[in-house]
Order: sequence, then C-alpha cells, then structure tokens
Amino acid sequence: MYHHFYSRLACSVPAAIISIDLLLAPERRWPTHVDTGIAALRRLRSIGLTENDGALDDPTAAKLLREAAGVSRVFLFGDSSGGNLVHFVTVRVG
Repeated sequence: MYHHFYSRLACSVPAAIISIDLLLAPERRWPTHVDTGIAALRRLRSIGLTENDGALDDPTAAKLLREAAGVSRVFLFGDSSGGNLVHFVTVRVG
C-alpha cells in the first residue's frame, strides 16, 4: 500500500528505507505486531554489528545495508495504527 510513498522517500533522502511486512489481525493478535517490530530492530542491529556476511540470510543485502545506514541512528514512523505500533515498539526497546 505504501510502496509508492517509500520509493519516493528513498529517492529524496540520504537514508536507507526499510519497510517491515506485518501480519494482519485477526490472524495475528496483539502484541505479535510489537514483537515483530522489536525483532526487526534487533535484526538490523545484528546486521550492523556482524562482520561475517556468510552468517546472514542475504550477505549482499547485509553488506549494502551496513554501507548505507548507521544502525546507531534509526528513525521509526507509521501512520494510524502504525504510529501506535511505533510507540509501543520504542517503549519496549527503550
């Protein structure tokens, strides 16, 4: 739904844009979405701290991400329920 927005954003800012694909309710209930967001942040952190690309699912993507983005500076955003989700992820990660 937001692919066009993220594509334009990626072309206009000097940042790596990562969109997390969430499973929707009612198949997945709260707080599964928060847990998924936290897992995504932890995954980004591990990619940023790992030098052994062979240990990662996609070594090429991991290398590009490390070169393009500093995991010490992460900005989360969402709209509507996504904004609420961002709030709860950041509260739990702290």
